[in-house]
Amino acid sequence: MKVWCLLLLCLCTLGHAAALDLRSFWMRKGRDELQQSLLMRNKRRLARNVIVFVGSGMGVSTVAAARAYKAELDGEAFRETQLNFEQFPNVALSKTYCADRMVCDSASTATAVLSGVKANFGTLGVTADVSRGNCSLLGDDSVKVKSVMNWFADAGKSVGLVTTSRVTGPVPAAAYAHSPASEWESRADMAAVGDECGVDIASQLAQNSPNIQVVLGGGRAAFTNGTAPGHVAGEDNSTSVSADSQDLIEVSVLKRTSEGKTARYVWNSEQFSNVSPDDTDYLLGLFSPNEMEYEAERNPDAEPSIAEMTEKAIDILSNNPKGYFLLVHAGGIENGYRDNDLDLAVSETVALDDAVGIAMEMVDQDTLIVVTSDRAASVTSEDLGTKAAAKSIKTAAAGQGSDSDSSNSTLANENGLQFGADNETALNTAADTEDNTATSEGSNPNTPDLESVGEDVPIYAKGPMSLLFHGVREQNFIAHALSFAACVGPNTGRCDRRRQRQRNWWRSRGAGGRWAGGGRRYGRD
Repeated sequence: MKVWCLLLLCLCTLGHAAALDLRSFWMRKGRDELQQSLLMRNKRRLARNVIVFVGSGMGVSTVAAARAYKAELDGEAFRETQLNFEQFPNVALSKTYCADRMVCDSASTATAVLSGVKANFGTLGVTADVSRGNCSLLGDDSVKVKSVMNWFADAGKSVGLVTTSRVTGPVPAAAYAHSPASEWESRADMAAVGDECGVDIASQLAQNSPNIQVVLGGGRAAFTNGTAPGHVAGEDNSTSVSADSQDLIEVSVLKRTSEGKTARYVWNSEQFSNVSPDDTDYLLGLFSPNEMEYEAERNPDAEPSIAEMTEKAIDILSNNPKGYFLLVHAGGIENGYRDNDLDLAVSETVALDDAVGIAMEMVDQDTLIVVTSDRAASVTSEDLGTKAAAKSIKTAAAGQGSDSDSSNSTLANENGLQFGADNETALNTAADTEDNTATSEGSNPNTPDLESVGEDVPIYAKGPMSLLFHGVREQNFIAHALSFAACVGPNTGRCDRRRQRQRNWWRSRGAGGRWAGGGRRYGRD
């Protein structure tokens, strides 16, 4: 009897000690985060450089899943892991509805993010006066909106874009193109429409875009006629320009060369690696005829990673002492959900975070970094923490659709491939999920209107004027905040007015020395 009592006492003591240890862990973690909050400083100086990362389909559930995925990759406990951008001091939410719908596509939401104006579903770089597919107003320049990229270029700064999607896809195209239909990416796409609809998106990038100095991504088929360098033998050109048309790759490079710039075109990783940022004024890299490969399936000899493209872009754009704007777009997140490759969707989020980490290491205190999403994919995390702690998030990501009661369903995809007679192979079992083909039955048919949900998406910000990002904001607010932070576009004169007020203040006090006549330089207070 005494032995049992002693054993029970020991078990109670151990249990009490474990409880105290867990309590100490969370108390210590809370104190550490409080200390970090108290050390935050609101940096009001001018943002000389701005980098915007957009993860297509990256809602809050995706971020949570990516955090657990990263913890597994790093061999850490998921409760102690943070993504790089989750460490940013300022966080907000943006409302993703567009001018005519509650649930929107990437073209209209990216137009809001990059131009400050909400547009109609399916339209790109135009106001809500233009409805989808309606070309009647395109002759009126007042319906065409300028983007953040235009604002920075007009201020003499360098601009560039990086994407794992097509460079003519909805998100990157919102930075430079104007179209009533975001699917009109090539001349072949516009074969059935009239001349009043203008030129295709690829032609706008090659011929009419702002002075974009770095363009890296996929979508080669929309540019080549199959004869210029960069065409790969056997490549499908069904969506490319016609055989008797100009090759837009050549047009783009020649345009920059005629302007006295050193222009380079690359289409594989070896060529890309050999590009020297110090003697490159313009870089066009098209590494795939369509979308680039998922990071987990990428051939490193054929395609650079999103982190490598981000690094090269920053190196080239940093040559401009006036500063730069860089758009980095991760399109594979949403593609993974659309194809029901949930594991790939989550790993693409981690790949985006790796690119954010590279940028954080490279930039100085004059750079504002913003991470956000165009819209949230129709995915939810179900008991993520418990299941991720119990087993691999890669296996857990391969659960069935939202109607399933499978214990394997950590991530439930509300859209994507619809399970049925025509695609019974689309649903993998848990035994099949250790490769990168984890799928989940979608509860809705895969149609453009159902690829996302109308929920708010997060905004993470770090650097000068990042304090602007707080609360719940309209999605178009992002462009206005970037304009204010960098004194470009609609806020071009703001810094000049502030400098003049400072000069007047110092002159009124008869200050001499370093302050005489000039006032304190804006951006250092």
